[in-house]
Amino acid sequence: MPTYSDADSARKFPDAREDNDVRSPFEVDRARIIHSVAFRRLQGKTQIFGMGHDTFFRTRLTHSLEVAQIAKGIAMAVNKHMRGEVVSTELVEAISLAHDIGHPPFGHAGERALDESIQELLHAKKSNYFESNAQNIRLLTQLEAKRRGYLGLNLTRATLDGLLKHKCDHPEHFVYPTERPIIDWVLEGSPARQLSFETEIVDWADQVAYSVHDLEDGIHAGMITSARMSEDTLEEHLLGRLPDIYVRSQMEGTYRWLVGQVRTIEEMSDARQRAAARKDLTSDLIHRFITAAKPRRRKLPDGTPGTGRYALELVISPAEMGRALLYQKLANDLIVHDQRVATLERRSRHVVRRLFRELIHEHAGDLYPDEFRGVFAEAVAAKSEMLRAEVARDYIAGMTDDYAEMLYQRLFSPGTGSLFDAL
Repeated sequence: MPTYSDADSARKFPDAREDNDVRSPFEVDRARIIHSVAFRRLQGKTQIFGMGHDTFFRTRLTHSLEVAQIAKGIAMAVNKHMRGEVVSTELVEAISLAHDIGHPPFGHAGERALDESIQELLHAKKSNYFESNAQNIRLLTQLEAKRRGYLGLNLTRATLDGLLKHKCDHPEHFVYPTERPIIDWVLEGSPARQLSFETEIVDWADQVAYSVHDLEDGIHAGMITSARMSEDTLEEHLLGRLPDIYVRSQMEGTYRWLVGQVRTIEEMSDARQRAAARKDLTSDLIHRFITAAKPRRRKLPDGTPGTGRYALELVISPAEMGRALLYQKLANDLIVHDQRVATLERRSRHVVRRLFRELIHEHAGDLYPDEFRGVFAEAVAAKSEMLRAEVARDYIAGMTDDYAEMLYQRLFSPGTGSLFDAL
């Protein structure tokens, strides 16, 4: 295992059981995340598609598993490049598995609906009252149960730090004030606003998974086709939105190469061959993106320790970063803005907003499950709209898509819902 300091593997609360554990601290973190209720619920949360129970398309759970696999591959490639084990694969896996754990139902539509709902309640101009990265930290440190005597999963400092991918840009937007004390503990002794090397690995793995797997899902669904990609206006629109750092001629070649790959898949008459060709394409792209990631010694400020989780940074060539960004924008234009997806997203936002309005009412306590009733009663007693909003936020964010739909139907659809419906 790589050399990590005692501070890296420290937990906020002492855990005597770990003294006799044969696993590394980061393996323990990974296990705690996998066995958590919130992790299991990711199977019922939308990635992009609101495709009902179609088993092909990805959920938050399958996306998290794929990110973990890609991140592990990057870490192994880094260790090989450095001729030694400089980064823990267990740590990057733990961070990867938890990186979406606080996401609400219905994907980004649910996230926007929750944020807008709290904004409107408080008549506030700023946003980020709900933010999924902040909710990750809140869930892992406050909401998920592991041991009597403390809140949360009591993960190591290195794992929690690995989830703070926005320390460099407006960090106050990506942590709730209620979790500021635990974040101050996490950041003790670390360079100000500097991302850990493991954070950079997981962030790149997340970008790769999004760009490649959304591409695969879009081709399978018939939303990404060579005909649509060949439209001059679409190509110009996509390429014109890329930052100037990316060489236009390279991006044009990348785009036209992809059009050719999609056309080749479409021309195959056998469905099994088309499926295999899609997998060949995604496997080749993932391998390309993994091998494009190289470690480099970081120039640290004077007085900063020159070893540990901040000693290296991940460097990606502009050509490969541009390729990944281009694929993400393509999926966004042809999938997220597709009429079928857009109508489902509109409905999803309505469901979340309507549930929120009902659940913040001061007499809504009986609508909550047992684990939320006590904190909601405290919020009512404090006569605080913000506290009631936080309880509603935490409850809704933990719902699966199906749970949110069933609760909505039970509350607002006449003639539906039974005492014996599972919620």
